[in-house]
Amino acid sequence: MVPEIGEQAIREIIVGSYRIIYQVVPDNEVDIA
Repeated sequence: MVPEIGEQAIREIIVGSYRIIYQVVPDNEVDIA
């Protein structure tokens, strides 16, 4: 973990990854609650 990266940047990366997952995975297979 690089201290230079702020929590806001990490949150943006997490949100971006979730967006990609939601776009790739069909609604029927979404088990993330």
